[in-house]
Amino acid sequence: MPKTGRKPADETAPAYLGIYLFCYPVYALGPGRRVGLWTRGCSIRCEGCVSGDAWSFGGSEPADVDELSGRIRDIFKNESPDGLSISGGEPFDQSAPLIRLLRNLSVSGIRDILIFTGYRIGDITARHAEISELAAAVVDGPFEKGNDTEACWKGSANQTLTLFRPEFAERYSRWIAAKKGRLQIFSDERGVFVIGVPRQKDVQKIREWREFSPMAEKRAIPGAGEEFQV
Repeated sequence: MPKTGRKPADETAPAYLGIYLFCYPVYALGPGRRVGLWTRGCSIRCEGCVSGDAWSFGGSEPADVDELSGRIRDIFKNESPDGLSISGGEPFDQSAPLIRLLRNLSVSGIRDILIFTGYRIGDITARHAEISELAAAVVDGPFEKGNDTEACWKGSANQTLTLFRPEFAERYSRWIAAKKGRLQIFSDERGVFVIGVPRQKDVQKIREWREFSPMAEKRAIPGAGEEFQV
């Protein structure tokens, strides 16, 4: 797993995490109302992945992990979301700053952290044994084009969910039982982002739809944070 964020020489030195997208509230990537964080860069690059725009490790200035931690803590303090969802890109391609972020949030009492990764859970826990203490759940496994599923939480049927925190078992059981169809829109100066896990047959339609500028085609673009069905 390559590490693209700058690794600090010690625990007090700054650490930096490449970020593709950060938004709140998110309803379509985990149970409840959540903070959404997408890291930048992916070395796995599965064919047909809906997140291909986040594969590049360049394109934005990395975020200071301690400052990012404070920003997330402020949202939890002021808005009381249900949890944090981390996707990408590939979060564990920046494992050192990612773990630093998770440690910071754990100290702050933020417990429901859901991570999506293309690596296998066995590889993750072998390299980062503390992940079972820092995250509530991990959805793992590479995306497999053609191996579709109706489950709302995974892009292909081979992917699995590991729940580390039994106190969230009921919350997660309701979420993993849900079917696909619920997606969410977020837009900023860069364009339009679709949040959630679509059916594979809808990926190309979403890519074509995103080609419309949110400024030039306002009538075709729902408002930021708006949900829709596919």
